[in-house]
Amino acid sequence: MCIVYRSPDRTARFETFSNKHNDLQRGADHLSVQNNLFQLDTALTDYLICIEAVLFLALLTRLQANSPRFKLMGQLLFATLAGASLLGGISHSFITDPATSSHRMLWHITMLMIGGIGWSAWNLGAALLNSRVQSAMMMLSTVAFLSYGYVVLFISQRYLIAIGHYLLGVVFLLGALEYTRRYAKQGGTTQALSGVTLSVFAPIPHIFNLSPLPNLLSPNAIYHLIQAVALMLIFV
Repeated sequence: MCIVYRSPDRTARFETFSNKHNDLQRGADHLSVQNNLFQLDTALTDYLICIEAVLFLALLTRLQANSPRFKLMGQLLFATLAGASLLGGISHSFITDPATSSHRMLWHITMLMIGGIGWSAWNLGAALLNSRVQSAMMMLSTVAFLSYGYVVLFISQRYLIAIGHYLLGVVFLLGALEYTRRYAKQGGTTQALSGVTLSVFAPIPHIFNLSPLPNLLSPNAIYHLIQAVALMLIFV
């Protein structure tokens, strides 16, 4: 008969290690569940923006506009926004593994669509100004978009690059709206100014990882919800 002796100290150390391992496993499972929930709320709010942009695109298409160029740029803005949001939602809900080639391809296209939002914002603002500014802005924004596309395809796909690119166009649009309100005395720009201003500050939760409801909504979801409100103000 063989008798196995285990000292009390050794048994205690084994139990402590086992408990720590179980705690780490539970913590990892909790983080996995929370990450999945945050992926889900990001995807759902992406789809919300997509639906909103498609709705506004349809309404804008039916409107009679004094400036065909302004209407066209507005349509392009909502179209690229709808496309980027749809692809973003897919990447956060169906094709979520960044190691796969399908996810990388999807993310590249999403980033390029976001670049299209910036290009449209530049030219939408220029459409409020004179023809000389419109021609210059078309050239400048196209060069900026091509440069951005090169960076996205060959250097980096960080989302902050996309934010910086489209914010430049949004800030220009904000300036054009303020110029129109102050000097051209065109009505209906005050609410649009509020929406564009809100859109400028919308990325703050994403950039600084902030959420007023950290256990319920991710910073990305807060960012998207602010953008949804901003879109409403811009269009209405």
